[in-house]
Amino acid sequence: MPLLRRHAWLFIALAPIAALYFTWSWHGQIGSLLNDGITYLLMAQHYAHRGAADPGFAAAVLSQFPPLYPLLLAWLGAAADVHLAHALTTMFLLLGLACFYAWMQVERFSSAQAALLMMAFAALPGSWLTGLLIQSEYLYLLWSLLALALLSAYRNKQGDELLLAAGLAVAAAALTRTIGITLLLPLLLASLRAGRRAGVLALLSALLPLLLWHALHATQGNSYTESLRQHYGHQNLNLLPQQLGNMEQALDRGFAQNLLGDDRSSALADILGLLCLAASAWRAARRNPDGLYLAGYALVLLLWPFPGEAGRFLWVVMPVLLVQPILLIAELRRDPPHATLPQLATVGCAAVVMAMALPRISDAAERYRAAAYSVLPEAGGLQSWYTSVPAAATMRADAELSLIASLSRIPDAVPAGDCVISIRPDWINYYARRHSTYPPRDAVPDPYFGLQLRAARCHYLFASRFVDTDFTAPLYPLRRIPEQYQVLDYVELSGMPQSQQPICELDRLR
Repeated sequence: MPLLRRHAWLFIALAPIAALYFTWSWHGQIGSLLNDGITYLLMAQHYAHRGAADPGFAAAVLSQFPPLYPLLLAWLGAAADVHLAHALTTMFLLLGLACFYAWMQVERFSSAQAALLMMAFAALPGSWLTGLLIQSEYLYLLWSLLALALLSAYRNKQGDELLLAAGLAVAAAALTRTIGITLLLPLLLASLRAGRRAGVLALLSALLPLLLWHALHATQGNSYTESLRQHYGHQNLNLLPQQLGNMEQALDRGFAQNLLGDDRSSALADILGLLCLAASAWRAARRNPDGLYLAGYALVLLLWPFPGEAGRFLWVVMPVLLVQPILLIAELRRDPPHATLPQLATVGCAAVVMAMALPRISDAAERYRAAAYSVLPEAGGLQSWYTSVPAAATMRADAELSLIASLSRIPDAVPAGDCVISIRPDWINYYARRHSTYPPRDAVPDPYFGLQLRAARCHYLFASRFVDTDFTAPLYPLRRIPEQYQVLDYVELSGMPQSQQPICELDRLR
């Protein structure tokens, strides 16, 4: 009971967050066809079936994604139940929020302050839009904030068991998302200050699970290292200035996306972002664990060659970023964060965040209710349904649902022993339970394109208007093989311009 009374604000804040988030995320959709949710579910099914030779599980063998999130889905019985997968993922968020609260308590925030900032972070559009997805961000948030809380506690109390636990939390973070290796920087500094035995054990507890995973798991060239090599390898460092400029702009948009729900410019978001950035740099220079973590994380993001994912990557450090100005004020005044001025800064920060988030929350609530009474009730579980222009959102959600229905019909036309060429093999694996492989890249010359296409010995091809960074032409690769296929199934949407029809089609190669 004393513990309950001491942390009453935590439970008061978590109760409405839990009720809203479980209601919001309880649906049978993966949230978006363009994210990694399908691959995570395929990996979970692979682990749940102990590597059974189902073509739909091939992603688990080849994926570069770390295993902890899909392993937990498999172990907890959610591999084949999307509703349960969403519920477990939401539970990871709630545990992550509790770790956020715990870290702030270690940093000497009051219970009320910590609960207020926790609620402000949960209100961010970037937070609840992620709740529609089957993604590992919520689990990564849990491990990363737990690691920071343990490292801060170790700095204050110097208990070897805290340092060892921090090493295990760092390993769990990196086995959830590879970028968790940036937590090794504050862990290394803490280990150097510890006794030799404690420091070595902490580093080994963080590194050995990672080394073991990478030694046992082969991605067959589909790795993050390969992505970096392809981006930088032939150009040496000539692309670096352009890359840094592009990512700086992408991170600025990503910060606004998390606060506002879209990437429109906002003076308030820019000012808050600059304050967080300046305070983070100060904290890093003072070798605080959170500042060092943010510095390493920022360096990786600036070098990462896919700016389109900046908002998603930035979200997992948003709670740490938002606290930085308050910690800086307390440090400069040599006061604890629960002193009067830092408390006022806490209220101001939470008020600014809520002022930016509330209009988007209101819009989303209206769209959520509208889905139930529309001809697309399943659209309420898709991120695209909540984009800022309702007409465009409806069209995009209709296209996604129609594409899923088309994928589900593939087994009617494709024999179980055959395969389907697609720019998204994971779609075919998951919805059609057929083997799938990528088409040749568009850079392949015409004389060799057809030969490479047929080298896979697939007799079917699925093309759609959804594109990605590697295949940017709609309905790829149909324009490269005119009159070399027979259309078996296709989907058109009423209201869509004729130039954008069909949405997708299944073809048999001649």
